[in-house]
Amino acid sequence: MEASDALIVGEDFISEHYFTTDAKSQSFQAMVLSRRKEWDDAKKDDLSTPRSRYTEQRSDLTRRFISLSENAGDDVLTALYARLRTILGFDDTVRWDTARIGASGTHEGPAITVRTRGLTSNAPLVIIEAHAGLTLENLLAKDEKTLLRSFHTEDDEIHSVAALLSHLFVSDDGPQFALVLSGGLAMVTERERWLEGRYLAVDLQLVGERAEDKRGGEIDRALSCISSESLAPDAEGDIWWAEVIAESIKHTVGVSQDLREGVRLSIEIIANDVVTRRREHGLPPLPSSEASRSQSNPYGSCTAFCSSSTQKLPRNSEYFLSGNPTMNAATASTGCVNSHLWNSPARVHAAAPIFTTHSPPCSGSSTKATTAEQTTMTTKAPPSRASRSGHCAPTFSYPKRPNSLTTPNSVTPHCSKCCDTYC
Repeated sequence: MEASDALIVGEDFISEHYFTTDAKSQSFQAMVLSRRKEWDDAKKDDLSTPRSRYTEQRSDLTRRFISLSENAGDDVLTALYARLRTILGFDDTVRWDTARIGASGTHEGPAITVRTRGLTSNAPLVIIEAHAGLTLENLLAKDEKTLLRSFHTEDDEIHSVAALLSHLFVSDDGPQFALVLSGGLAMVTERERWLEGRYLAVDLQLVGERAEDKRGGEIDRALSCISSESLAPDAEGDIWWAEVIAESIKHTVGVSQDLREGVRLSIEIIANDVVTRRREHGLPPLPSSEASRSQSNPYGSCTAFCSSSTQKLPRNSEYFLSGNPTMNAATASTGCVNSHLWNSPARVHAAAPIFTTHSPPCSGSSTKATTAEQTTMTTKAPPSRASRSGHCAPTFSYPKRPNSLTTPNSVTPHCSKCCDTYC
C-alpha cells in the first residue's frame, strides 16, 4: 500500500511498515478492516457510526474546512469542533464523562478531558482545540500562539499546543493520549511518544476532497485514527490505540528478527558457494580452529561480496576462493597487489566456513613470497583480461580498516601485468 500524504506518521509514532503494509494480519490495515466490519454491522442494525455520520456530512464539512482562514473566529471554530466531536462520537454522555480544563475567569479552557463514565481514574484522553489554517510545523512549534484560547494553570498561562501537550503529559495525573483539532487538520499523540517528538497527523480536508470510500480506503483509515472507538477509553478504561502501538512494536521486532535470519542465511549461501568451488579446485578444507575464527565478522563477508559485485568479478575468480581480501605481507614482499587475494582468512558464518590459501609467487616480481602454507593451484586459471586485450588491466584492492566494514568507497585501482585475475 502506498503511503498517503493525508496520513502523516511523524518520527515513527507507529512502525511505517506496520502502518502501510497490506498484510491481512498483524498490520494497521487489518485493524482498519476489522473496524470497518464493526461499522457495517452497526449500519445493518440502523445504528449510527462515525463512518455513517462522516459520509452524510463529508461534502459540507470539507467546504467548511476550505473556507476557514487562520483568523477564523473563536465562535466559528468552537462550533466546528463541537460538530467534529459529534461526528467522531465523543459526545456520547452515556459512555463518557467530559470536562473542560484550563479555563480563566472569563473564557473556557481549550482542552476537554474524556474518561469512562463510572470510573474514577485519571482521564486517559484529552481533546485540544487549536487555531485553524496552521501548517503541521506551526502546530508543533512551542513558541507559536496556536491554542484557540490560552490554557491557564495555577501560576502560568500556556499559548501553544506543543507546550500544553508537554505540560499535560508530564503531569502525574496527565492523559495517556491526546487529539488535537486545528481546522481541517487533526493530530494524535501519546504520552511517552510525544516526549520523543512522535505523532500521527490526519488531513481531514484532503481526505474529504479525495473521498476514497472503498473498504479499507483513506476515509476508513482516517476515521480509524481519530474516532471515539479508537481514542476514547472503553468500559475498562483501555484505549484501542494502546493495543495498536503494542502490536506495532511486536511487528517491528518480528521484522528485525526476519532480517537477521535473512542475513544469516545469505552468509551461509555465499560461504557454501565458496566451499563448493574450493572443492572443485582440489583445495584442502580449513582446520577447525580457522573455522571457529571465521565467525568473528560474518557481515564483513556480505560487504565484501557486495563490493566484489560492483567490480563485476566473475564467480570463479580468486576473490571468491579466498574470501574477504585484505592487504598482507605477501603483497608487500612480491610487489603484486593481487597476491593478497589468496592470503587473508575468510570470515563467514561457521555453519559454512570457507578456507584460506596462499598464492604461488607472482611471476612478475623479482622477490618471491615463501610461506609454509603456500599452495599451488592445480587448475589452470582462465586468461586474464590483460592477456586477452594485450594491455595492462587495472585490478582493485580493499585495504582493511580497523573496526569497520570494507566498503566499495575504499577501492583503489592498481596495475598488474602478471596476475591472472579478472578486474
